[in-house]
Amino acid sequence: MKRAIFLALALMLSGAWGLVACSSDSGGGGDDDHAADDDAVDDDAVDDDAADDDSVDDDTVDDDSVDDDTVVSIDFEDYDLGALPAPWTTNMINSTVQVVPVSGKTVTGKALGIHGGTAVGDTGEADYPFAAPLENSISLSFDLFLFPGAYFTNAINAASSSVTFIANDAMTEMLHAQDWSGGRSPSVDCGVLLAATSVNITVDVNYAAGTYSVLIDGAITACTDLGTGSGPSVPIVQLSFADSGQDGEGGDMMFDNIVVAYLAE
Repeated sequence: MKRAIFLALALMLSGAWGLVACSSDSGGGGDDDHAADDDAVDDDAVDDDAADDDSVDDDTVDDDSVDDDTVVSIDFEDYDLGALPAPWTTNMINSTVQVVPVSGKTVTGKALGIHGGTAVGDTGEADYPFAAPLENSISLSFDLFLFPGAYFTNAINAASSSVTFIANDAMTEMLHAQDWSGGRSPSVDCGVLLAATSVNITVDVNYAAGTYSVLIDGAITACTDLGTGSGPSVPIVQLSFADSGQDGEGGDMMFDNIVVAYLAE
């Protein structure tokens, strides 16, 4: 009799658990997606999206797995040696601008190489236009290698003016930046750039304020919050890398790992 009672209780309990396991979710508790889970891959600890907004990154500061904050990223590794492909354009007067092999490059391979003539008007320039004008604060970063005696320039441009402009003096090994605050354009000393040494240059542009700052190897310099040549809120259209066209200035230089990314407003 006890065995029969035990078996009957066991069957009743197993049936109750089965009912619990098979019951439908009424929408209570922590799951707020009971109507329909709208994420192909749920990347939220608690999914609270009416529609998945993380599948494409829509943030000016990137916090998602898909990054759309990088506008341009060029390391030249997938470029052929020689002439730059579109959308690059070049201007060469007694100078050469091309993709060159690099010996001892941190990421082995290639870079943008410019050999500039030293006579007045000699020019070696490479320009990269953006697919559409940028109406945001941006950060430009690139690696620079100057051979002894080389003079370089870099600019971020609007349609009819320079937004930023930096250049070096090979004699003093000083990097300079133009400051257009108050309608003037004095040259400000940013810091030393040693020849035959790879260095990273960063140029941060505050679009709304119309200012920019220059960093050397990530360090803040005296070239901070300088006035842009375009003024505030003028669309940015192009990057420019070149030698100096002044008399006696030119030489050999390499640019690499060029990155443009949006900055938080």
